[in-house]
Amino acid sequence: MSNHAFEQLEELQSKLKEFLKAIDEDPRRLDASSESAHRLVEEIRRMLSGPDGLLDRSAYENVYRALEAVRTDENDKYELYEHYSKPHVIEKKKSARAASNASW
Repeated sequence: MSNHAFEQLEELQSKLKEFLKAIDEDPRRLDASSESAHRLVEEIRRMLSGPDGLLDRSAYENVYRALEAVRTDENDKYELYEHYSKPHVIEKKKSARAASNASW
């Protein structure tokens, strides 16, 4: 692998760390940053598996399946986050807690 490829990987790793740190600090930033996340993932994908990519085809297939599994898991978790952060769900939980506390 050339020095240039290493430099590109280091740059992408740095971008990914910054992105994930911001999301870790405040998960709501994911909503505002989804376009940036998609661009970053596409850039990484092209670098690894594009025409001049760093991975051979068999490695690409294994990595693709692993990344697809992670993406599916993240989507499932986001759907739960989105559902439970909606005002009607929050109010329903508050009402249930209040009713439970009143029954003591």
